[in-house]
Amino acid sequence: MSFLGCQKQIAKQIVEQKGHYCLAVKTNQAILYEEIKDYFSYAEKEEPERLSTYQTIEKDYGRIEKRKYLISLEIDYLTGKERSKKKRQCKICH
Repeated sequence: MSFLGCQKQIAKQIVEQKGHYCLAVKTNQAILYEEIKDYFSYAEKEEPERLSTYQTIEKDYGRIEKRKYLISLEIDYLTGKERSKKKRQCKICH
């Protein structure tokens, strides 16, 4: 089973148990990675009202880690998305 298949199984289990998740998309998923990167780059600058944001700041092992999450319910821009009756969302963290 590929790593992508593992992610789908993990996400399915989390959703079935009414949980939330955030899985990484790496450059080996080139099309999906570029679509997400392009959308959030555009939306953050041109239509920030379409995004929700969340920030965390953690101090651990003598360093401070800041994370900013951008969240969008709009996934129509994804060409390879699976069609589903369930509402999905896309998040990016940087």
